[in-house]
Amino acid sequence: MASSGDAVPTTIQISNTTQDHDPQVSLKVVEKVPLIYSNGKGTAPESVLLAQKPSLPEIILDWGVKILGLAAAVVFGVWASISYKATADGNNSSDSASYQASTAMASLNSIAATASYEASTAMISLNSIAVAASSQASAALDALNSRIVAIGQLWLYDFCAG
Repeated sequence: MASSGDAVPTTIQISNTTQDHDPQVSLKVVEKVPLIYSNGKGTAPESVLLAQKPSLPEIILDWGVKILGLAAAVVFGVWASISYKATADGNNSSDSASYQASTAMASLNSIAATASYEASTAMISLNSIAVAASSQASAALDALNSRIVAIGQLWLYDFCAG
């Protein structure tokens, strides 16, 4: 409670000045004004003093928010560590699965390369066999053609001689 001889509230002017983008705050007392209440005295009435105390619902609400904030912090702290562990484990299993897949792909690639080489070797062998068979068939056809010519000449000789 303030009496008339006690210090009285003052009005304060705040100015923002910028110097090299660094704001500085200067306080300047403009005037002293005594606080006068509706009862005409320099003391606060009982109703003003009682209004400053928080009511029961405000206290309950304040503590409820504090408790909910604490509970949320605890839940988030526990959840964050569990979530991080699960993510790290998932990434490790994903890494091992990727490694196994790449290893399997590499072995399949080597198998396919070997099969392709063997197939091309077989094709070359078949091609050489086909060329050899073709040359033998050509030689056989040439021999047959020469016999047919000889038979034709014999018939012509027989026809002319006979």
